[in-house]
Amino acid sequence: GGGIAADPAGGPAVYMHVKCAYIGPAPLKPALFGPALAGGYGSYKSDDGVWTIIQCDTARTAGGIQRDRYMADLNDALFTRGYMIEYYFTARDVAGEESALPRWARSGGPYFEFTCLPTKNSDLLYVDDFDGRGSFVGLAELYWMATFRHVMPMPNGNVDKYDVNAPSSGASNGPGSRAKTKQLIDWYNIIVWDSGDLETVTISDGTMNSDKSNDCQMLINWLEQSEHRCGLWVCGNDIASDLDGLASTPALTLMSTWCGVDFLATSYFDVSGGSTSYGTVTPLITGAADAGIFVHAGIPDKFYAYGGCPGVNRFDVLEKTVYGTYALSYPVYNSVSRYAAIASTQLNPGGYNVNTMWFGFSWQYVRDDKLSAPIDRFEIARDVMNFMQVSCNVDITQAGTPKTYRLAQNFPNPFNPSTTIRFDMKAKGPVTIRIYDVAGRLVRALVDEVRDAGSHAAVWDGRNGTGAEVASGIYFYKMETAGFLATRKLVLLR
Repeated sequence: GGGIAADPAGGPAVYMHVKCAYIGPAPLKPALFGPALAGGYGSYKSDDGVWTIIQCDTARTAGGIQRDRYMADLNDALFTRGYMIEYYFTARDVAGEESALPRWARSGGPYFEFTCLPTKNSDLLYVDDFDGRGSFVGLAELYWMATFRHVMPMPNGNVDKYDVNAPSSGASNGPGSRAKTKQLIDWYNIIVWDSGDLETVTISDGTMNSDKSNDCQMLINWLEQSEHRCGLWVCGNDIASDLDGLASTPALTLMSTWCGVDFLATSYFDVSGGSTSYGTVTPLITGAADAGIFVHAGIPDKFYAYGGCPGVNRFDVLEKTVYGTYALSYPVYNSVSRYAAIASTQLNPGGYNVNTMWFGFSWQYVRDDKLSAPIDRFEIARDVMNFMQVSCNVDITQAGTPKTYRLAQNFPNPFNPSTTIRFDMKAKGPVTIRIYDVAGRLVRALVDEVRDAGSHAAVWDGRNGTGAEVASGIYFYKMETAGFLATRKLVLLR
């Protein structure tokens, strides 16, 4: 369209749109917006009390001005623990056409996002080392977040999440480049790490063959120095293969000593015959009696590790060291047992329990072995979390009709501009969910209809029954149905 247009006040018509909301616990902090958000590059354009628009400037590097590239800086001195920063970009050409990045930002997201950790809302940190692969947020995250929401005891499965941007590039984006040992020790009892099907740059060791981000040593320090119980759950098709190839002290100490894992082979498909002898593409995984974590009343759990298409997934074949026990088995091939997961239970130097679980495949490849509840992914996660001394929401691991009526805490809370309220109906019937202010006045009837049995969600956009925005403050939402009544509090921060 003739190139980038000029803003009426001068400079390029390229803009960064920023929303900064506090999602941490009380005492609540205000949302951030306005001129103070602009940093040392780019300039404040406008705001609506929620979104701040910053006009980008021509990008500059050590090599000088970069033609047709643009940048902006934020005043990150404002960002403290618990703030979530969402952002997107727009640009306009001389023909008057506007586009957005991400392209769906104008229709309500998703947006780019980063969060200042720890939020102090959760003692579980999920490291998405497969960020942006297969979907905007990444396939591994989609499966993990659904699992946390159903299994974990926090409101709506709330966890802290660290996204490794460009996870295979080795650009020092891992948590080891940012997290301090004290931050991890103070706030996290559990760390879940999933590297998807990455073959290299998985859990980095700080060497030139891996990445400057020494994630292995970060995890070792956390396990060794924590003055509380710790649980580390590692998932990934090739993490054991990657760390074994690095053969560095941090890589081998984490894998072999703390997690009790020895690497045997890089592909169960190849071990079981490969492409010439009908190798098993999608193996049936079975709970091993050695650890007993996935065996209940003598009956082992079973599920499939999906081999995939168009290519065959390479699932690591694992062996145990003296510190480990067999947790999951691949199908026996040629009378030889092969193992898919290793568990370990030890004490750190301070005398605190350290429980680890290592899967030779990514969580996104877990599939059910039967068409009945509970979903295998939820059941397996519950077993691992119980092994790590975390109480789970056993009543909601069922995939069928809820056994009780239930009103969940809204998420996010505090919120701006919208929040989701989830509720369960154990039977079909009329249900209402109404929003009230602190004086007990009705603000809006959010749900007032007959709903089927099952799990449902309603979104409140912070508007009253006439469509007008309501003020910041504390509100209450009440659910009524078939003799069930429940009320919860929510907070709107404009």
